[in-house]
Amino acid sequence: MPCDSLFVDFLGVNHCISFDTVRVVLDSVFTIDLLNKSQEFYSNSFSDLLMVFTIFIAVVGIIVGYKIVNDILLIKRTIKKTAEKTAEETERRFKNNIDKQNQEMARLSALVKELHEQEILNWLTQARLAKTQKQKFHSFMCFDHALASVVNHYDKTFVQYGRIALEEIRDNFSALNGSLNKVKILRLILERIEKFKDCLFKTNYSEDEEMASKEKAYVEDSLNLCTTVKLLLGQELKSLDQ
Repeated sequence: MPCDSLFVDFLGVNHCISFDTVRVVLDSVFTIDLLNKSQEFYSNSFSDLLMVFTIFIAVVGIIVGYKIVNDILLIKRTIKKTAEKTAEETERRFKNNIDKQNQEMARLSALVKELHEQEILNWLTQARLAKTQKQKFHSFMCFDHALASVVNHYDKTFVQYGRIALEEIRDNFSALNGSLNKVKILRLILERIEKFKDCLFKTNYSEDEEMASKEKAYVEDSLNLCTTVKLLLGQELKSLDQ
């Protein structure tokens, strides 16, 4: 047999196995073992890599999630601040508009009051002018119109004008003696005096106690004047009806 062969006694039979055959068998065994170890290595490596990748994904997920939540909170805070600023700005503008409207209303009220006062003063001026010209009936009627304007546009600052008209009516009602409408005029004046009294009762007094005390005293005196004039004219009207 050649030298590169191996004799094996197998069950009493000599077999000749070549070294190439042995090498192939060894190589096969080594290759399988190597493949197994290689597979185990790659399997373990893949598991480790998968774990690392999983951890990486989890970390990235946490970071991304945190950023998303933080962005949402930031957006909410921004929206809230914007809404608050908008609400504050709206409220400020609303207050400014209200203030402007109140100022305008106050200005208009003052203007209207001034016009009403001018109307009353015009009647009083005409009454006095007619009185100086000895036009007694015309003067009396102008004072009556002045009292009517005080009642129609009542303000506590107009009480003084009402008192002037009442005093003139009290002192000069004899100017009606020649009028055919004396009874009608007297009844109208009595109604007007009663309305003036109602206005006096509804007077709004000052918040300052000292000023309010003076206003109440003046109003009370004016009420007494109304009572006096009303009683006097009432007696005159009663005498005419008899």
